[in-house]
Amino acid sequence: MISRLSMIALAWLALMLAPPALMAAGSEPEIVRQMLDAFEKQNGYRPAYDSIEETGGRIIIHGMKFTPPPPEGVADVPQVTVKTTAFDNPRVDDGGLYHIGKMEMRGFSITGAKDKAVRVTIPLAEAEDVTFLPESAAKTPHERIMAGSSLFSVLRIGEVIIEARDIPRISWRDLKFTWEGSRRNGEGRFRGDFGKLVIPGDVLDKASHGENTLKALGYDSAVFTGGMDYTSKWGERDIIHMDFAMRFGMEKAGVNEITITGIGLPMALLESMKTAKAKSGGDRKMAEAEILNAFNRNMKDITILGARISWIDQSLAGRLIDYMAKKKGVSREAYIANLTVYPQIMLMQIGLPGLAAQASDQLRTFLNDPKSLSVSFKAKAPMSIATMMTLFSDPAGLAETLGLKVEANTLK
Repeated sequence: MISRLSMIALAWLALMLAPPALMAAGSEPEIVRQMLDAFEKQNGYRPAYDSIEETGGRIIIHGMKFTPPPPEGVADVPQVTVKTTAFDNPRVDDGGLYHIGKMEMRGFSITGAKDKAVRVTIPLAEAEDVTFLPESAAKTPHERIMAGSSLFSVLRIGEVIIEARDIPRISWRDLKFTWEGSRRNGEGRFRGDFGKLVIPGDVLDKASHGENTLKALGYDSAVFTGGMDYTSKWGERDIIHMDFAMRFGMEKAGVNEITITGIGLPMALLESMKTAKAKSGGDRKMAEAEILNAFNRNMKDITILGARISWIDQSLAGRLIDYMAKKKGVSREAYIANLTVYPQIMLMQIGLPGLAAQASDQLRTFLNDPKSLSVSFKAKAPMSIATMMTLFSDPAGLAETLGLKVEANTLK
């Protein structure tokens, strides 16, 4: 359930990044037409709207509605409607970059087309200092990568309401996203706070189809939180360098953190990713194949320096150990001893005896006193994906080259 809701929310955020494009063709104001053209070029269709109103430096689009082309094999394609979308003080600067002082979207709704069993509603979303770069204003290769996209200083979503048949209403509150940096070439910093997604106990009961494990662990409801942070900067040879971090977790349970540093993506790959959908004529499989081919062509220029996956515990590990030990009818100590054997066996089998001993020892430390557990690597310099692939035939050499390690209770 959580992954599907997250996908819905991220899909909606993607639409927000090019909001005025969700309108039908007609006598739109110039800024609307430009953004509409970009959206159609990227997605292959123009949604409809009832009317456009211009008054006192404000543009208001009434009654937007559309149904995206269905993916192959999907019958229940959601219908999207938006009561009003407003743009305050739109203007264009000397460089051709469009500016919107404030954008406001009210009454956004996604409804299942088949039987309307699921409905996602966003009463209000507000973005400040929005910019849009049309292709005609892109002067450099870096700017052409960003052409057709919108950026904003801040985007706030007060509440996402999820309603489904026979379950209580689910509320996802206080989402906030910010951008600092260039509005023309995409260099800068993005920060996202996913707010709180509250799943009531009644929903967990209905979704469990039997034993409600979270309730058995002592949770009456599930409150999920998370966020994302990345920085980007263009470097030599038209490669954009990025650092990425993401966190997600549940209150009174723990937080999962993923960080990736020293990412390098060549312009050739970014160009292929941008044009894949247009080249495929809307064929999703063809677009995915084009992106995969582009990835394979550019592996020698795609780099990474390091990565870490961590779990910071806030009581979930202890609850799970006690619950599973009781369920299996063994002592807590015996259950922990059994768990620490598995990584050692697996890593020994692939030829990593040193890492096997370390992983088993660190896992035992964590399970006896759960605070944090991390798996990480950091190369001496950014390493290409192609080079990493050649090292897979030598697991021990790969682990040593990357400095692969497991650590317990080192994070707060």
